[in-house]
Amino acid sequence: MTIRTGQLFFVFSLSMLLASCSTTMMLNDNLETGVEVLEVKGRSGGMPGQKLVFGDYVSSKVERKIAMAEAETYAVSSRTTRDTMQFNVFGPAGNSSRVFCLSKKSEMSLPIAGDKYQMAVGAQNACFGKIVLGEGSDWSFTIANPSPIAPDVVSEGVISNGQTAISFKAVQQNDKGKQVEGRVLGFEFWNGKEVVGAVELIGGGRIIIKKSLPQGMKSLIATIAATMLLRYDMNMMEN
Repeated sequence: MTIRTGQLFFVFSLSMLLASCSTTMMLNDNLETGVEVLEVKGRSGGMPGQKLVFGDYVSSKVERKIAMAEAETYAVSSRTTRDTMQFNVFGPAGNSSRVFCLSKKSEMSLPIAGDKYQMAVGAQNACFGKIVLGEGSDWSFTIANPSPIAPDVVSEGVISNGQTAISFKAVQQNDKGKQVEGRVLGFEFWNGKEVVGAVELIGGGRIIIKKSLPQGMKSLIATIAATMLLRYDMNMMEN
């Protein structure tokens, strides 16, 4: 069965609508006050010409290249998807950043019941890249298992410039405090023992940033959050 791009977009839009009506993620107590909440506009499941707008920030058109490869070795079938993204983020007071991102998703399966069915025997999903802020500082990031459907592996990651490291911690509890099994609702951003922001992946998307942060750090968190939102869009289409 062949699924066309238009059908994928409809399914993605419907799933986003249902998600936004059903739940929101739990926020850390330290993000309840003294924060900027940026509602996200422009999420469209990776459609051509996609641009995001969130608060005083806006992205350029997202440049994507997607490649898939399939192989079979000793009855083990494998499928690898590589998704590259490049885009700029323009913020208040002339701040800007440039994002380079590569995501790689690999799945392996074995035939069972006379090749009639396939049994998954392994999967990997990783995302890594670089953010260059307008003042010239380079930050490298990695996100392990960035898919929102994560029943076995808790998504986590880090972004660092060699001196400062901001870690990402997955959020799987909704605003009622209930654990949502097998799904990542968003991420918290931690600078050491201090939570400095968060991104909500479900619904239209939200980015939460502490007001007390320097503008450069605010731009960094806004940019990596936008990257996560764009990766989530593609995972929705791939799953």
